[in-house]
Amino acid sequence: MSWLNKDGLRVYFGAEAVQYRDPRGEAQGAGATRTIDIIVDLAKTTAAVPYVFDNAIFPANSYIQSVAGSVLVAVAGATTVDLGTQYYDGTEYDYNGLINAMGSLTTTGEKTATAGAQVGTTLASPGRLTVTTAGQATAGKVSLRVQLFVPAAAPAVVWHGA
Repeated sequence: MSWLNKDGLRVYFGAEAVQYRDPRGEAQGAGATRTIDIIVDLAKTTAAVPYVFDNAIFPANSYIQSVAGSVLVAVAGATTVDLGTQYYDGTEYDYNGLINAMGSLTTTGEKTATAGAQVGTTLASPGRLTVTTAGQATAGKVSLRVQLFVPAAAPAVVWHGA
């Protein structure tokens, strides 16, 4: 059971709160470049149901520069992994918009991932990262990285008159 509080943040309770723990990191790059790294234990996901990273967020007007994926622990059960996005209200933005069907999950190492439709575009609305699998994973961990550019907010223009 979860709900959105008045700040637009999703609040989880009980077993659901444990499912959505967030082992991710974010690093500030040069200027307004950010890198979001997440590690996903796929055995804790449910096939075809987006696994939501509530703290892996991207602000409005983020330009998605690149994505990358690697397998840390060989995956059993799932055949592909998608990295996508979700609006703050929990509705789908694009569940495979960042990585579309990363495969070869039974061997470790960096993978050639097909960039989704959102890579190379500016996302007008803010949201969260999601991971979805094809097939139920019983084991395996993947590392996913998103590099984005977040423009600074335009300074307020104050007219004092003449």
